[in-house]
Amino acid sequence: MKRALILLITILCWSATPALAQFDSSEYRQNTYGPPTHYCDPARSLSNPGAGTLANPWNLLQAMNLAVAGNVVGFLPGVGVRMPTTNNDNLPTFRPQNSGTASNRVVFVTRFAAVALPNVATNPNRTELRHDGTRSVANGASDIGTGSPMYGAYQVNYLTFDGFFVDMAQAQPKADSGVIRVENATGTHFRNFEIKGTLTNMGSNPIIYRPQHAFDTVLSNFRAYDFQNDTTNAVTQQRAHFSDQYGDQNFLIEHFELSNIQNGIFLKGTSNPLFNYGTIRYGIVRDTFQCFRFNDLDPTRLTTLEYSVCHDVVGGGTGSGITLSSETTPVRNLLIHHMTIARMHSNEAINGGIYAKRSISNNVVIRDNIFEMDNGPNGYGMSFGEVSTLPATLDFNGYSKNGATVRFAFNGVDLSSITAWRTATGRDTNSQILGAGLFVNRAAADFRVAPGHPAMTASSTGGQLGAYAAPAGVTIGVVVEDSDTPFAPTGLRIVGTPPGQ
Repeated sequence: MKRALILLITILCWSATPALAQFDSSEYRQNTYGPPTHYCDPARSLSNPGAGTLANPWNLLQAMNLAVAGNVVGFLPGVGVRMPTTNNDNLPTFRPQNSGTASNRVVFVTRFAAVALPNVATNPNRTELRHDGTRSVANGASDIGTGSPMYGAYQVNYLTFDGFFVDMAQAQPKADSGVIRVENATGTHFRNFEIKGTLTNMGSNPIIYRPQHAFDTVLSNFRAYDFQNDTTNAVTQQRAHFSDQYGDQNFLIEHFELSNIQNGIFLKGTSNPLFNYGTIRYGIVRDTFQCFRFNDLDPTRLTTLEYSVCHDVVGGGTGSGITLSSETTPVRNLLIHHMTIARMHSNEAINGGIYAKRSISNNVVIRDNIFEMDNGPNGYGMSFGEVSTLPATLDFNGYSKNGATVRFAFNGVDLSSITAWRTATGRDTNSQILGAGLFVNRAAADFRVAPGHPAMTASSTGGQLGAYAAPAGVTIGVVVEDSDTPFAPTGLRIVGTPPGQ
């Protein structure tokens, strides 16, 4: 009866899921947006205006100031001239001045999508944005530096940015600015982009994506990588994050790859009175201290984390696949399902698959996931040792420590078996300790469930556990071919299989 009910809920949820993402490989993505109505040459001098035609394109300032609803501005390949920084953490340097509408957006689209270009940082077909801000240097409670967000929306609505490349070393952010920023804006879309990180020295909030009081934002089909923060002379000693989100409402983050960033996606705080809620799906996060972290979730609306892979979580005291950090609000209204947390470095100081740092409130559901670690002395399947509250539903999960015994922790007690965990919590009744041969090729980071393994039929619906139970044809990671098939210049992206297969 329980499996049948969850199956019905799953079917209803899938019926509301948008059509599978496909990559538009046409120039300027004109099969999606139509042909450009105007053109911009990012390398054109800011003091030399153009007419906006292909033969005489706008410069960056013109594109920023003149584009209006219904315009599709095609950006030629090239390395952009250095725009004058705003020297402001709220104001992007490239910030369009006019809103679109829900049915008549303002579109800024590159000729070639950064996410589909090999060696994009040196590829002559890239469209790269730069500004002249100086590097942030931590100085106690404040930072020295003149950086800013590179691009985004500030008090304007229904903008699309598609295909841009940013090298953070050439567009230095400042503390709490991010590289892409959305503030007091509705319907901002960032698609097919790539951001190359750098080593920063910020006193607080070193981040890439920074929303504030934002609605219906979409980040789709992107990569970000190699971002670290040096905490020398910083008061708050914060590592780099891909995001910290404040009042980010009804967001969608999908088809992404984050690698070698100290921390991943963080729903962090409120933009009073707004909390965070949205969907994270079809992503890969690797080589990090923690992949996903949750605080200040909406009191009534659901946040969903689904069909994504987190692997090679490293130690250092904060290591965890998913952290329920709850700094200011107990975690609530959160659904985590069909996640694969794999190859966690348990020879280092890590917490475990999910780490609950403070209390858990209502409507938290964790099911149908894989939590897998190296054979080492550290790490718990569930690290709930600091809390006395539990998710409403915690079941149909698979745990593995690559041959070692999986331990659990709850309410100050170390539990040496899943049986003891069940007795102490009343949870994970239908969960399993997963035996050898779980993945197709663990060493090569192919974390699909191996054919014939018990995890293939262990979910709440009788299908497989983990990320690759994604709907048939969905790619986990970026999509750069029209047929939505995998492309792997930097890591595995494997197409999902039908549940139960």
